[in-house]
Amino acid sequence: MERSLQTSQTKSDEVIEFEKTTHKENKKTDKELRQALETNYYSYEFEDDYFNEDSDNNGNEEGYDIYFTSQRDMNFAKYAPFKGFKTNDLCLKNITRGNNDAKSFLSSCYPERINMFRISNQFCLKLNNSLFNEIVRVSNLILKEIAICEFKITSTQFKRSIASFANVQTVKFQWCTVSVPNTCDFSKLMTNAKMKLLDLRGTMFENPKESEETPKLFAKLIQCLATSPDLKLSLKEMDICFCDIEREEASIILNQNGFDKVKI
Repeated sequence: MERSLQTSQTKSDEVIEFEKTTHKENKKTDKELRQALETNYYSYEFEDDYFNEDSDNNGNEEGYDIYFTSQRDMNFAKYAPFKGFKTNDLCLKNITRGNNDAKSFLSSCYPERINMFRISNQFCLKLNNSLFNEIVRVSNLILKEIAICEFKITSTQFKRSIASFANVQTVKFQWCTVSVPNTCDFSKLMTNAKMKLLDLRGTMFENPKESEETPKLFAKLIQCLATSPDLKLSLKEMDICFCDIEREEASIILNQNGFDKVKI
């Protein structure tokens, strides 16, 4: 089935011609493209580092790294029929401000099932709501791990993501800036939680309305999480490296809030 190529009047002639050429080169049936994906082959000659290096027992590559600063990668994301396709790892990297390609990919091309999903950018940009909504929407298709890296996350987004990702075994907010909610109740939002690891490596906590030190903000965060009895049972480990809080202090806060079995 051919895919229509949408162009904008604001695009240069060079861009339009490039997209036409790209579209022509990639006029394959869904079946043919799916076969290409299953053998990790695509019509573009991707360099080795465009593919995730994880491999299965047979030495076959299982994942894809898509760089949204690479025109070839964006074309791959645009035309590859991932829907219905199962892959191990999928990493969307170098998301830039005003770039809608990642949102479009999540809304139209996301795989049927995936073990690990990771999305990151280079500048700790604010995670815009349209992209965030797509991440939440597809989170129920993630089996083992989800990672959001180097984004600025609002308190509302954090509350919603924690509730939405509760059934994913490993949840990572790495090198992010998180606005900590003053209060929240997860008791009805995280039933039957399966989360075992919450990785906050390198993440900074903030309260946009007033200046508070990290230990106080961390305590507020843990108090919010402690409103979920099921999370207290499922959570086994937390990574707080480079979070500007001492391990001993964090351990005391966790113990005070019913997470005494959580390893840090």
